[in-house]
Amino acid sequence: MGDLEVSLMAMAGDPQLIAAAGALGCFEEDSSAKILGDLLALPAEARDKKCKAVLKNSFGMGHGSVGDQGIFIFSIENLPRAATLQLCLPEFASHLQQSLRRAKPDRGFYLPERIKKDRRYGSVSEDILSESFLLYEEMTKAGIPGEDARYLLPLYTKTNIQTALNARELCHLGAMSRKGAAPFIVWTVIEEMWELA
Repeated sequence: MGDLEVSLMAMAGDPQLIAAAGALGCFEEDSSAKILGDLLALPAEARDKKCKAVLKNSFGMGHGSVGDQGIFIFSIENLPRAATLQLCLPEFASHLQQSLRRAKPDRGFYLPERIKKDRRYGSVSEDILSESFLLYEEMTKAGIPGEDARYLLPLYTKTNIQTALNARELCHLGAMSRKGAAPFIVWTVIEEMWELA
């Protein structure tokens, strides 16, 4: 994957613990804050076991909003712009993406291995992508605003994105990426996000 990097920047407390306390608060007399205190009083191993059991039961009963309580913020570097289109599909995720106007030829582009290795299309694809960056640079040097010149840049242009989503949307994103319509790079990034979360 080269220079692609996925980092978990932050999460809201311990997402598993917060979600489990909230789930228990739906069925018990005590508030989720009191339940959280009780969970924190347990030894770490017992607390983890209880939280996992509660979440498995809650999700198993279709109580997906429990997953809304665990928030994750990721930084993803050198992801092709085409992959961000898939990443941004879930409506309850939030994204801050590097402007395409900031794209520089030395940043490069991503080309899937299947295309890169194809004798007929590999080198032609690389030439076309490289030429689009050269034309972009030429146009901006000639005074055409980057806002206008950027439209000819390929969707394989590498970019950075910060993504905030909850556990339910991360599960949703994972399920969508496994359906076969998502590019391999998207599946790889989402798997990395899943592992980090």
